[in-house]
Amino acid sequence: RWIEDPKDARVMIQLGPEDKTDQPRYSVISEDRDNDGDGKRGEDSERGIDVNRNFPEGWLDDDLEQRGSGYYPGSAPESHAILEFFTNHTNIFLVQSFHTSGGFTYRPFARWPDRQIHPRDLAVFDKIMGPRYVALHPDEKEPTRLWRPPYRGDRPYGYGIFMDWAYAQFGAWAMSTELWSWSRDTRGLPGYNAGDDRAAWERALLAYQEATFGGKIFVPWRRYDHPDLGEGEIGGWVSTYVGGNALPGASLEHVAEVHWQFELFKAGLVPKLAITEARAETLSSSGGTRVVKVTAKVENSGPLATHVARGTELAGNRADVIWLVGDRDRVKHLEGGAWHNLGVLGGAMPIPGFEEASPGSTREVTWLVALEGSPSLKVVLTSQKGGTHVREVPVR
Repeated sequence: RWIEDPKDARVMIQLGPEDKTDQPRYSVISEDRDNDGDGKRGEDSERGIDVNRNFPEGWLDDDLEQRGSGYYPGSAPESHAILEFFTNHTNIFLVQSFHTSGGFTYRPFARWPDRQIHPRDLAVFDKIMGPRYVALHPDEKEPTRLWRPPYRGDRPYGYGIFMDWAYAQFGAWAMSTELWSWSRDTRGLPGYNAGDDRAAWERALLAYQEATFGGKIFVPWRRYDHPDLGEGEIGGWVSTYVGGNALPGASLEHVAEVHWQFELFKAGLVPKLAITEARAETLSSSGGTRVVKVTAKVENSGPLATHVARGTELAGNRADVIWLVGDRDRVKHLEGGAWHNLGVLGGAMPIPGFEEASPGSTREVTWLVALEGSPSLKVVLTSQKGGTHVREVPVR
């Protein structure tokens, strides 16, 4: 399905299934051998593992066949290390994977259709995060391709995908970005005007890499006797530069400029918790013992709630909690215990379509305690993914 470019024989042009030509046809393969006898070359990763398919979500579905998943979730040392890091750092709120080639961002799911995502989370993905990502790509002619799930309409993309695990089982806002689109994100390449003609792009790049990089991005074709296939040629683009990575220079700077802005935007969505008010009033006093009512008000002024919609249902996660802390020998709780379960503190940003249904961003709690003498009191607000805030409470 390949022919030489009539304008520059160093460039190979791929024909469509119905295209016809009188030119000699070529097969183009990766420089490799068929090491497992399946008739394909260069498709087997090291040790047969694709780390991004070695995580415990949607594992071993009978309807799916995919390479690289490994023997069991976390069987690869790399994925095992990632899982161990995350389960030891359950405060992680946002997860971003960066891949190289495509020029778009995936949000969950790869294994499941959208109906498996809580509608409120789907609104955050598609009506808050997605529009910002799209706005950062004004050059894209088809904005709908910029932000989407990898689930392909009526069939899964795959299973064991890291992004799916990070959202569905860990409870973080997770996404995966393919950073570079050659047809859109190329910058500073003389003779190329951001069209979809790959051959024109490669011709322009040939001249550019000779002048700017001393020709190191392209290896001239030469005759080669392949041990499996026989006589052919070897050469072409060096995959480090042209196999999906942004071109060094202006193109790479452009991709970095776009994506640091998106990361900064997402960082601005994290919850921000505070104890906005804390007071202790003496209701009665007798024989050195006082009955005191303690009131605390808390607020999440950050845009998003402290958990995804089903976050507290996931193993290893917990709801937000507030404590009244004091000398246990001098503070006696008369009603309830030392702590209150706050559930999930909602965010300050309205979620489109869920303005009334989202969890509230404020709470007020009270304790009734007996104090011997004048012990110090502290209110401690603790949220697994929203952090901890402490405030001293003077007793009046």
